[in-house]
Amino acid sequence: MNARAIRRGGNGVFGHTVRSQWPILLVGLTFVAGFGLAAANFWRRGALLLGIGVVLAAALRLTLPNGRAGLLVVRTKGVDFMTTATVGAAMAQTEVSEADRSDVATDRAEDRHQGKVTLERRSRRHLHLPAVIAIEQQEVAERLEESLFAKGFEVLLVRGNELSTHTLVPVISAVRSAGLVVICAGRLGADQQRELRAISEGRFFALTSFDDLLASEAILQKALTIAETLRIGGMQGIEK
Repeated sequence: MNARAIRRGGNGVFGHTVRSQWPILLVGLTFVAGFGLAAANFWRRGALLLGIGVVLAAALRLTLPNGRAGLLVVRTKGVDFMTTATVGAAMAQTEVSEADRSDVATDRAEDRHQGKVTLERRSRRHLHLPAVIAIEQQEVAERLEESLFAKGFEVLLVRGNELSTHTLVPVISAVRSAGLVVICAGRLGADQQRELRAISEGRFFALTSFDDLLASEAILQKALTIAETLRIGGMQGIEK
């Protein structure tokens, strides 16, 4: 009986302590979790959790009466709340700011490493979308390049007869990826047209086999009209 009474007495004391001191125990558990994260090399998360624990202590001190706040009571409620709230907010804000700066630095490092000058950014710089315009007549292609250059387009003429069949499409693709309007002079095979259409995102214009009956001047004017639709000012889907 005496042993049972002692056990009951011990359990009663423990239960009374938990009930009377649960606010400080809750804050202490938060601190333990924070230190555990820091020990596991998640120090930033651990430090943030410590700050949250201090803010939790401030909230409990403010909302609970003195008789239920337990060991959270040090001075008056106002002084205790202002002290813990200020310290907790400063800790949490510091860790959030450090995390943001770290994320920004990481993003910038990744951008430098991966070369994040995207096609969209190049298009915004050039003020027009990239495209491929294929024209069989070399003279018309040269006139088109000169006209587009005079209108402010970033344009490059690629002469198909100066490149092999296997290198023509890769060269055009590389130039297009720089955000340029590529003019391909010469006859393209069906497979080449298919490949260029696949990489051009709907902006491949073949004024060749489909327009054999057009006069040179008509082809030039049609190409200029197409080029004007590439300007970003009148386009949708490009971030400004």
